[in-house]
Formats: sequence, C-alpha cells, structure tokens
Amino acid sequence: MLQVIQESLRIESPSTISSAVALTQDTVIYDKVFRSDTTIFIANHRLHVNKNQWIEPDKFIPERFNPSSPYFLTPEGTRRSPMSFVPFLGGKRICVGKTFAELVAKSILPIILCQLSIDIPADSDLAVDQKPSLSHFSNMPNYYVQVTDKNLLAA
Repeated sequence: MLQVIQESLRIESPSTISSAVALTQDTVIYDKVFRSDTTIFIANHRLHVNKNQWIEPDKFIPERFNPSSPYFLTPEGTRRSPMSFVPFLGGKRICVGKTFAELVAKSILPIILCQLSIDIPADSDLAVDQKPSLSHFSNMPNYYVQVTDKNLLAA
C-alpha cells in the first residue's frame, strides 16, 4: 500500500511548486548564473515526471518504489536522485504536515478502504492506459468511479 501512496503522491503532489526563495547573492547552478534578487521556485511535478529519472513517468506504476523492481532505477539503470521525488519538499523548507499526512495515509486510509466498494462504471470512458495529469491544471475530462458503503451492500 505504501508504494501506491507514494506513486499517487508522485503523480498528484500536495503542492505543485515550492515556496519562493529569493537569492541574496549571485549564484551559479549547473553553469547557469542567477543574479541576486532572483526569485526561484521548484516545480515539484516536473521533477516527478523527469524522463531522465523515471521509467515511463506518465504511467501509474507503484512498483517503482520497490527496490527489487526494475522501475526503481532510472532508465539508464542507475539510482534515482533523492530530489526526483519530493512531494513534501525537504530540508529547511519541508512541509510541516508531512509526518501527519503520512501517518493518516498509512493508518486511516486502509480503514476507510475496507469499508468501501470502489468500482468503475461500465459506461465510464476511463482508459486503463490513461496518462496521469495534474487534474487542476489539465483540460482532460473528469472520470468518475462508483463508491459504495460495504455495510449497505450487505444489508
């Protein structure tokens, strides 16, 4: 289940960009010079779909978080950069709700899912190979699933 949660966070991060960082001095990053007073944002989602770091980044593949899976590595077969997956960022700017969110996902989500039956309606246009997207930034149609309380089904 943890791999599914991580893959979901990779595709739909809680934040799509970092908070702003204003440079106080000229800085060189990979031979590119950034002048002081430049404001920098990190585009989390772009890191999460970087084709140099992820095999088939447009597909939902939870196994990419399993160290024994070939998807765990980059397309070149090397370890991914630790900065290729940052749904809560890290370092000084790590999300203060990270630990709480992870705890809720690991403990409450299984309880909720055990109480529900989740089905894709037969008339749904949901494609199995549909590429993930940031739903609030895309013009893709919404796809719906049918969620039913298992207690109601048993009654």
